[in-house]
Amino acid sequence: MKKIIYLLSIILVLISCKKQTNENYKIPINLEPNNNSETEKLFSISNITPLETSDSCLLGRITKVFFQKNKLSVFVKRQKEILQFGYDGKFIQKMHKIGRGPGEYRFIADCAIDLNTDNISIINAGHLKEYTTNGKFIKSFKVFDEEISAVNRIAIINDSTVALFAMFNDKDCLTYSKKTETFTTKTSITPLWARENIPFTSGKYFYKNQNILNHFEGFSNKVYSVDEKGYHLKYEWDFGMYNFEYEKSPLIDILKKSSSRENQKKLNYYLEKYALLFQHNIENEKYIITCFVHKNKTTTLIYNKTNKKYKVFTDDVSILIMSSIFDFTDTNKLILVTKPSILKFIPKDMLSKQLKEVVNRVDDSNNPLLIKLNFNEDLF
Repeated sequence: MKKIIYLLSIILVLISCKKQTNENYKIPINLEPNNNSETEKLFSISNITPLETSDSCLLGRITKVFFQKNKLSVFVKRQKEILQFGYDGKFIQKMHKIGRGPGEYRFIADCAIDLNTDNISIINAGHLKEYTTNGKFIKSFKVFDEEISAVNRIAIINDSTVALFAMFNDKDCLTYSKKTETFTTKTSITPLWARENIPFTSGKYFYKNQNILNHFEGFSNKVYSVDEKGYHLKYEWDFGMYNFEYEKSPLIDILKKSSSRENQKKLNYYLEKYALLFQHNIENEKYIITCFVHKNKTTTLIYNKTNKKYKVFTDDVSILIMSSIFDFTDTNKLILVTKPSILKFIPKDMLSKQLKEVVNRVDDSNNPLLIKLNFNEDLF
């Protein structure tokens, strides 16, 4: 009898711990009121550097930017190119290998760069093709089988394993070993009906900072960590009444019955009512920064993982951050790649006389600029 009671007590403790762990995934955030009045105290700009603009390195709509140790690589999907620039803005080289020969490609669905080796990996017609940083072809890997017809996104886990996302497959979240040339895990995180019917996607999916690799989607407030063993729920933003709980009634009934086009027509209604269109979810050892739309306003959230304090902004600086591609360079320092047309959202008081002169020399025909943005940790 004593043994039975002892075993039952252990089971109850384990169940209790499991419930507690699941609750710990949730990060409660009150989106009202915002902290717009603190913007000038919180942010400062230390430098603005235009990227070189010439016929050999003109940038169209940027798909991805990889911030490497001594340079940044810019992926422009429409141009089928990956262009490299120094942090001084000078153009270095580009990879443009259009064709049908060995090591060439007809298009690039997505690309990733190993920040340790600088090797480039691209997704092209069911294959992962790997190149050196100078564009020399290394090897091609087949990334499809009887279950997986096509992959759309890629991220580097380590030197031998990559994370893949298959938008139109039942199992959408994958890991692949280059050593064994096989898929190592296949998981369905988002139901296929949701990916087909819900148009509020970001197109980002993956974010990596040093050893942190995260996966997220534009219509979900859930963030997953990714490693060789697969995808694991890491945390979930809890916005209370503004959560877009697409797998629960009544939303699931409405979304399942409506096509993507019909749901797109209701976009303003959904953006007014829920937190949606997550565009960024970056983090380092101390902070998480995520951007989304709430009440039809561009919203930026900075969350301190150490003390659980946070700031919410919906002003011009939030538009600047959300409209850029950015990453941490230090605990409280960001580097942004920003289009010239977005510079108008920088508050004038944040610019020194020298930086104002830089901004005044730039027009919309120029390539994007690098902006070093710092935030004051004392306010957290």
